[in-house]
Amino acid sequence: MKTALNRTQTAVLTGMAAIAVLGGAGLWYLSGQVGAVREEIDQQSGTLQQLAGGRYYPSAQNVEALKKNNAALEAALGEIRQRLQGGAKELNGAVEKNAVVFKQEMADRLKKLREEAAHNGVRIDPAAADFGFSMYRNANPSDSSTGMLGRQLLGIEAVSDALFRARVSSLDAVRRTQDENGDGQAKGPEAIPLRVTPLPGGTYTLYPLEFEFTGTEDAVREGLANLAASPLFLVPRALTVTSRRASPPRTDDLAKSVQTLEKKPSFLIALGNEEIRVRARIDLVDWTEGAPAPKKKP
Repeated sequence: MKTALNRTQTAVLTGMAAIAVLGGAGLWYLSGQVGAVREEIDQQSGTLQQLAGGRYYPSAQNVEALKKNNAALEAALGEIRQRLQGGAKELNGAVEKNAVVFKQEMADRLKKLREEAAHNGVRIDPAAADFGFSMYRNANPSDSSTGMLGRQLLGIEAVSDALFRARVSSLDAVRRTQDENGDGQAKGPEAIPLRVTPLPGGTYTLYPLEFEFTGTEDAVREGLANLAASPLFLVPRALTVTSRRASPPRTDDLAKSVQTLEKKPSFLIALGNEEIRVRARIDLVDWTEGAPAPKKKP
C-alpha cells in the first residue's frame, strides 16, 4: 500500500514538474515575442519622428511630372477662358453714343437681319419685325442706355443669325429686358420681366433674351448647334417645345394618304415629322472676369 502511494505521489510530482517546465518555456517564448514587437514599435516610432522632423524634397522625376501637369492645366484653362471671353471685342465695342447715331446703326443692322431671313426663306412674324426694339421705331433711347442696348442688339443678331442659317420656318417673337425704363418694369409684348444681372464680384453680366420660332426638329437642332458655334457666349436657359399638331392623325386619314402615293411605302411615319414651336430663353454672357484676387505669400 505504501509503495502504491509513493508511486502515485511520484507520478503527480512528475506531472507538476513537467507542467512547470512547459509553462516556464511558454512564458519565456511569449515574453520574447512581446519584446520583439515592442522593439519593432520603438523602431517604427523613431522612424516616424525622424520623418516628421525632417524636410524632404520631390525627386527630379516628380518635379518634371508636376511641370507637365501644370502646363496641361494652364492650356486647358486658356481654352476655357478664351471661350468664356468670346465676343469680348464686339461687346466692348458696344459703348454709349449719341442716341440718334445708335438708332440709325440699329436700323441698318435690323434691315440686314430681315434680308438674311428672306434669303433663307424664313418668315418673320409682324410681332417680331422689330426684333424687340419696336419702342424705338418713333422714339429715341437715352444716350446713357445705348451701351446696354448695343449689347442686347449683338445677342439678338447672333441668335437670329443662328436660326436663319438653320432655315427655321418662322421667327415668331423676340423679347428682351427693358432696363432702360429705369424701373425695370416690363412693358408690352416684347419685354421680359427680368433685369440685366451683373454677378457680384464683376465676373460676368447676363443679358436675358427670349425667342419664339417654328421649324422642323432638324432645323431646331441645327439652330441650337449654331448657337454653340457663335463667337458670343450664348447659354440656352430653358426650352419649351410644343407640336403644331393639335391631335394625332386618324388611321383612315393615313390610309387615304398612302393610297394617293404612286409607290406604296413599306412603312409610314405617323408622328414625329411635324413642325414644332419653340420658346427659348437664352442668356448672352458678357464675361468681364473682374480684377484678380491678390496672390497669397507662399
